[in-house]
Amino acid sequence: MNDCFRKVRKLFLCLAGFVWWMLPMQGQDAAIYARKAANELAQGALVVRVFTNAGKLRQLRSLLQSPEISRSTRMKLEKQLADTEQENDRYWKDITTSFAENYSFSKVYFMPDSLYREFAEGRENVFWNERRQIDPDIKVQRDSYFLMITGDNTDQLILVTKDLVRLDKPFPHRIVTFLPSFKRIFNRKSYFDSQIKGFDSKLHNLKS
Repeated sequence: MNDCFRKVRKLFLCLAGFVWWMLPMQGQDAAIYARKAANELAQGALVVRVFTNAGKLRQLRSLLQSPEISRSTRMKLEKQLADTEQENDRYWKDITTSFAENYSFSKVYFMPDSLYREFAEGRENVFWNERRQIDPDIKVQRDSYFLMITGDNTDQLILVTKDLVRLDKPFPHRIVTFLPSFKRIFNRKSYFDSQIKGFDSKLHNLKS
């Protein structure tokens, strides 16, 4: 019985030693891969998928097409539509201004999230210019771009590969901020600033 225990203990210690020996190598591999990914992004482009409330807008416009709704209902729907469009205007201004002020690591292009599927299937004309209009002259190299998408909420930004993969640290796939919830709600621009500035700094550090 004692011999069996000693053999099991010896096997456990050997396995633990092997794992401990492998950990630094895995960390080195992750760092090398993160630097490679950062260099690829620097030479390529960042495509920002801009949240557009597309589903809500589509539903509101469809309901307004119905001749059967009452006048009061129509007025409520029209107000919801106007409020949603204004929210889209504010979101666009906040995110584009924040990138302009805080990000310098790579080229940045913006596309409405409602066109992402078509872009993934090969469509080219999906990128917005500064007036939020589709500009056919804006294109990206299909093999050298990363995506910025939304996370747990529409204001959280997540950096992923073009295949929607979140890379391991030290590559930054998200930036943790310590802004209180009420500040994130009432000052979205500041929340964007904290995240985008964090991405830019970490990416520059990886590349240097």
